[in-house]
Amino acid sequence: MDGGGRSLGARALLALISVGPMSRGDLGGRLGLSAATTTRTVRPLIEAGLVEERPPAEAGGPGRPTRLLAV
Repeated sequence: MDGGGRSLGARALLALISVGPMSRGDLGGRLGLSAATTTRTVRPLIEAGLVEERPPAEAGGPGRPTRLLAV
């Protein structure tokens, strides 16, 4: 554990509460996590109903639209 002894899940929740909705990539960047670790960290939070995935906004370019994570 790092971040003052907080679990990654707790750190993810705190980041989403303090900053607001953000993509998995942005959350991982804030926490210094890989994409895979970010997904493994937020999956249980989503399943527990603590975090939600918001539908993507209008696609502005090529590729998959980004879904935002929010508390």
